[in-house]
Amino acid sequence: MSNRDDRRVADVLDKVEGSPSDDHDRAVLAAADRLLGERANPRRFRWHVPLGLAATVLLAVPVGLSMLGETGTDATRGGMASVEPANDSRLDSVPAELRWPPVAGAEGYRVVLRNEAAEVLWTSATVTTPKVALPEAVRAAASQSDRCLWSVDILPPDGRQPLGPYWFHLDR
Repeated sequence: MSNRDDRRVADVLDKVEGSPSDDHDRAVLAAADRLLGERANPRRFRWHVPLGLAATVLLAVPVGLSMLGETGTDATRGGMASVEPANDSRLDSVPAELRWPPVAGAEGYRVVLRNEAAEVLWTSATVTTPKVALPEAVRAAASQSDRCLWSVDILPPDGRQPLGPYWFHLDR
């Protein structure tokens, strides 16, 4: 601590009624000096931050990549399975059909197709197979967007997360 800090602490201690003694004040000031001296040494732990960041990157990047999986796959069900069209596909037109991996125990599926503003364009009736045909009117509405996303609700909704969302881009 600087002399100015010592003086400020001493002034505060002097104003406290019933301050024990000058020896007590010196002991408090010495303890504060030791404490601040330990905290005030920025070089002591300067290498911990870069080392911690490097370790985080080394651990997080492979885990994140494994969770993302390959394009057109879904890792949320514990395995990798293809969806059609593959996630982030570039297509000339809206696909006629959407396909996804079957989910064990599912009694049915419901597909939701949205435009790039996340507005619902279409919700399918419940289907029992892991595919759905898009009606022509839905394909026409979706073709007005540059990108669309779709997801699959698993029925019954017993806490399982929906599959997706999966995006496709329309190249014109």
